[in-house]
Amino acid sequence: MDRHRHWPVNIERVVPLIEKILGFDALPADVYYISQLPSQLVLSDVATVASVSVLFALLATIYPAWRAARTKPAQALRYE
Repeated sequence: MDRHRHWPVNIERVVPLIEKILGFDALPADVYYISQLPSQLVLSDVATVASVSVLFALLATIYPAWRAARTKPAQALRYE
């Protein structure tokens, strides 16, 4: 049994919905043959991408917070 859970995604239905919401033709059918591409939504991939994104966002805040914590308030105000 496959350990990944696959959900079929009908891209030919999703793209027109997104284009309708955005109000413009984001993927013209004569340029991008998106309706002919098979697709599957793998929940483990979605979870991995979401987890790594949140982790990177948290890691990106550590250095500025560390620098701000090292700054003495009196010295910071003296030079403004």
